[in-house]
Amino acid sequence: CGGSEVPTPAPFGGSAANAFFDQPTRATMICVNRWRHKTLLGRTRCPSPDRSLVEGLARGGARFCALGADFSPWVASAHGDRAPEALAHPALAALLRLFYHRFPKRMCLQGAATHFGNLEVDNAALSRLFVSLDVPTRHREAGRLQELLGDDPGAAEIHRRLAGDGVARVARFPGLTDAEVDELARVTVAELDRAEARASAGAGTGPGPVKVSVATPRIARLVEPLVGHPAVRGALRAYLGAGHAGAVSVEGISALRLTTRLDEAHYHDSALWHHDRVGRRLKMFVYLQDVTPDTHPTIVAAGTHNFTWYSHLNEKFDTRFDDVWVRNTFPVSDLSGPKGGGFIFDTNALHRAGVTGTKRRDVIIVEFHTAGKCDALRKVGFRSPCPSLGYLRLPNITQISL
Repeated sequence: CGGSEVPTPAPFGGSAANAFFDQPTRATMICVNRWRHKTLLGRTRCPSPDRSLVEGLARGGARFCALGADFSPWVASAHGDRAPEALAHPALAALLRLFYHRFPKRMCLQGAATHFGNLEVDNAALSRLFVSLDVPTRHREAGRLQELLGDDPGAAEIHRRLAGDGVARVARFPGLTDAEVDELARVTVAELDRAEARASAGAGTGPGPVKVSVATPRIARLVEPLVGHPAVRGALRAYLGAGHAGAVSVEGISALRLTTRLDEAHYHDSALWHHDRVGRRLKMFVYLQDVTPDTHPTIVAAGTHNFTWYSHLNEKFDTRFDDVWVRNTFPVSDLSGPKGGGFIFDTNALHRAGVTGTKRRDVIIVEFHTAGKCDALRKVGFRSPCPSLGYLRLPNITQISL
C-alpha cells in the first residue's frame, strides 16, 4: 500500500462539511462525516483489496469530492465506454462499498437521524440502484450512440454539450416557427397572469407570490412540435434512452413564472445549490421572454452531472450546498438566452435559481426520465421527485423511442 502513486481518496475528512449550506447542517455533517471517515479508514487498512481497486479507479481518472464521486472518466478510459463491462468490474463494487453507506439509525441522533427523511431506505442499496440505472445511459459505444441520435445534426450537437457539461444551451429551439413561439408565449403568459392575480388576491395584504405555475392542455399541445422535433428526440434518446428502443418517458410540462418579488429569503430552497435526488434526468426550459442576469436565470455548475452523490435521502438537508464551496470547486455559469431559446440540462448537476434581478421570468419546463426509472425508485420505497409534481402529460407524446 505504501508505494501507491495515487493515494486512497479520503473525501470525508478535514473541512468536507463546509460544502453544506449553513452552520447547523455543517455541525450535523461533521458528525456524519466523522463516522464515514472512520468507516472508510477501517475498510482500507493494508492489506486491503478494496483499497487497491479504488486507487485503480483514481488512476483511471475518477474524481472525488466532499459530495460524491465521478467515475465516468474511468469507464471511458479503462472500458471504452462499455457500460456492462464497467458495471461488472470489482472496482466499481469496491467504490460502492467504501463510499456509499447505509447510515445507522442511531447515528448522531440529535442531528442526522432526525434530518435524513428516508432513513428506512438503505442508502447503499439506493446508490447501487442509481449506478445500475444511470451508467448504461451515460456510456454507449459509438455505433449505438449514432443509432439513437438519428440523422439530424442538431441532435448530435445537443448531446455533445449535455454529455460534456450536463447542460446544452439552445439559442433557438427547433420545431416551432417564430409565429408559433409568439402564440405559445401569448397563451402561457396570459395563464400565468391569471394565476399570479389569483395568488395575489389570496395573499390579502401580504406581498404576493414569488412564483406561480400552471399546466393546461392548450399549452401542452402548443409545445408538442418542439418535443417531437428530430433534433430534440435524438438527443433525448442518446442521453436517457433505455433498452433497444432507447425509450424515454416524457413526464409532462409546466409553465413557471418567477415574479418580480423573488429574493433569496422567499425562494430559499431553490436558491441554494442542490441536485434533484433522482440521478440522471433532463429538464428542458423554453424561454418566453429574453432571459438576462436581471430575470433570475438558472445557474449550473458545469461538469457535475456525472457525479454519483453520496446521499440522496433528504430534500432539504443533505442536498443543499454552500455557494462559496461550489464556486471554488466547479465552473459555474448563468443560463441567459433569447426568447424561443433556452436550455436542456441534467438535474443531477448542481444548480440553483438566480435570485438577483428586478424582472419576472416566464418559462415552459418539460421533464424527461429514462423509461422505467421512476417505477424502479418507487419499488424500493424511495420518496423523491420522480416524476415532479404538477406536470401535465402531453396529449400525444408520452414516450420517445426509435
